[in-house]
Amino acid sequence: SKIKFGVFRDRAMQIGADYIATGHYCGIKHENGKAYLMRSADENKDQTYFLNQVTSEQIDNVLFPLSDLPKPEVRRLAEKYGLVTASKKDSTGVCFIGERNFRAFLANYIPMKEGEIRTLDDKVVGTHKGVYYYTVGQHKGFGVGGMKGEDNVAPWYIVKKDVERNILYVHQGEIPELYSDRLTTEKFHFITDPVPSGTRVLARIRHRQPLQEATVFFDEEGRAEVVFDKLQRAVCGGQYCVLYSDRVCLGGGCIE
Repeated sequence: SKIKFGVFRDRAMQIGADYIATGHYCGIKHENGKAYLMRSADENKDQTYFLNQVTSEQIDNVLFPLSDLPKPEVRRLAEKYGLVTASKKDSTGVCFIGERNFRAFLANYIPMKEGEIRTLDDKVVGTHKGVYYYTVGQHKGFGVGGMKGEDNVAPWYIVKKDVERNILYVHQGEIPELYSDRLTTEKFHFITDPVPSGTRVLARIRHRQPLQEATVFFDEEGRAEVVFDKLQRAVCGGQYCVLYSDRVCLGGGCIE
C-alpha cells in the first residue's frame, strides 16, 4: 500500500496519468463519490487480504483488469497475445522477493538469534534460529521430530512464541491452545466507510483462508475485538485480521 498505491501512484499522477493499472486479483466499486475495494471473482486468487491498509483515495483512480477474470482465462489471454508469462508457474511467495528462500531473505534484515525450543512443561527439546522465523501452527521446518519412547506418529506444532525470551513452545499433536474463538487487533483501519460496534462481518486471518462468520466490536481507541462463530486455528499476533461485508473489503487490523 505504501509503494504501489503510495509512491508509485503519486508519481504517476505527477507526470499526468489519469489512472494506474495493476495485476492484483481484486476489484473497485464507485458509489456516492467513494471507491470501495471488492473481492475478486476468482476467490482462490483474491488478493484483497494484502491490500487491507489502502485508503479509498489511493484506489480511486486505480484499475484492476483481472477483477472479473478467473486465472485460467488470464492464462488463455496471455497465450493469445503472446505474453512471456503465459506459461509461467504461479508465484506463491512475497512478490518483491521472488523465488528466493524467505528465511534467507529475512536474515538480511533480522539477525539470527539462537534460542530454545521447549515443550509446554518447559522441557528443552531443541534450538531455533530466532522466533521471528517461525509462526504459530507451523508443524515442520524447526528441527523437532519424535522422541524415543513416545508417540512418534503425531507431528510437532509450534503452539506459542515468547518473543521477549526468544523461546518457541511446541507440542506433539494438536491441542486446544492452538484454537481460539476471538482475537483483538491494534487500531482498526477502514478503507472507506467504518461500521458500528456489534456488526456482523466475514473475516479472514490469513491469505486464502475461507471467509469466517464473526461479529466485530470496537473500543474507544478503535481497537477491534473479533468474535468468531467457530474456533479458529493458529491465530498469530503480528498478522492481519481483514473484515468484509459481503464482497466489500472493509479494512484490517494487526492482530495483537
